[in-house]
Amino acid sequence: MLFTDLPPELVEQVFLNCDPSDVGVLAQCCSYFRSVIYAPDDPPASMPFWRALYLTQPLDDPRASLTQLGLPQPINDDLWRTRLQRLIRAQSLAPILESMLDMISYVVPLPSRCLHTHFGLTRKDHDPARRVRSRAYVYDLRNYRPETEYGPFLPDGGVDWVLMRNLHHVMSMHFAFPELPDDDAVALYPMCLPYTQLMMPEGEKENQDWAGVTGAWKVAFCYCDHRDLIQYNLSGAGDDNSLDETMFEDPGFVEPDVHHPERPTIFFEATNGDMTGIVLQGSVSVTPDDGIRWQFVSGDPPHPIWSCEGVQVGGVRSRFGILGVWTTIFHDEEGPIGPFWLRRNTDTTSTEEDRYVFVTDN
Repeated sequence: MLFTDLPPELVEQVFLNCDPSDVGVLAQCCSYFRSVIYAPDDPPASMPFWRALYLTQPLDDPRASLTQLGLPQPINDDLWRTRLQRLIRAQSLAPILESMLDMISYVVPLPSRCLHTHFGLTRKDHDPARRVRSRAYVYDLRNYRPETEYGPFLPDGGVDWVLMRNLHHVMSMHFAFPELPDDDAVALYPMCLPYTQLMMPEGEKENQDWAGVTGAWKVAFCYCDHRDLIQYNLSGAGDDNSLDETMFEDPGFVEPDVHHPERPTIFFEATNGDMTGIVLQGSVSVTPDDGIRWQFVSGDPPHPIWSCEGVQVGGVRSRFGILGVWTTIFHDEEGPIGPFWLRRNTDTTSTEEDRYVFVTDN
């Protein structure tokens, strides 16, 4: 009796005891094996086999995974096969990590900027010339325009990772994190990869505060002397029976987000630690490319002066926090500007002056 004479169910059980890379080789042996593995005439019929093969590996079950927005990951017929095939191609892990580190340190294209912002500082980031370039980009007022909401965004509303990367570098170096001893070392600090994971408490009941706004936070700002900033930026060269529209002039007016119905916009107010009054008012929403946008104004009520536009780096509620741009609400052509970093306050020894208590407005 030949092995190919066995019924497909028994052949599948044998294949499930093989390494996934060997299963790919077996599919090339004969048309019968290929039909068992891929079911080319009816691809969805192969999903139970690929799901079982995936779950025999030391990998997390995608059905229990969450997206960066904290929502259940969509599962389709091709997920099990495509993800497992992708992991098989990445079995040689060391060269891949080396390539990623090279890309973070040297490559210019946009995806590397996003990866670099999540990864954190590399040894090359301590090069004084690189810090100069980052500062030159951050304090160039031409990078902040009405169509980008004067923040780290693209005209279509997506995240501008080129600006985010430079904001990250300026803010990271401001805290004087120690230089890495060699090229293979990784700086572990609150603005690096381990802190970008989403933080959804297990068993927590879903509520309108999906971004975890409620609680105590701390914020840090960077800025250069206003005179230096200006010098740097100058160195380069009814009666018609119409309806009342005043309601649309209210800053709090917003249309529902039809693209993210499970992640509605959150409005919040924040007070300083001694609760003397409201000092921050803002909102958290989702960008068209699934980024998490924070925007708020601050100042002595009821006349805010400062405006902040930022992006949550990593997943929803990540400990990394929010990185962005501060300026005035007037957005003057020669107004002050700089990066800021907002993160949840976990230090019980912090003074009241550097803490803010956020309360959502549902």
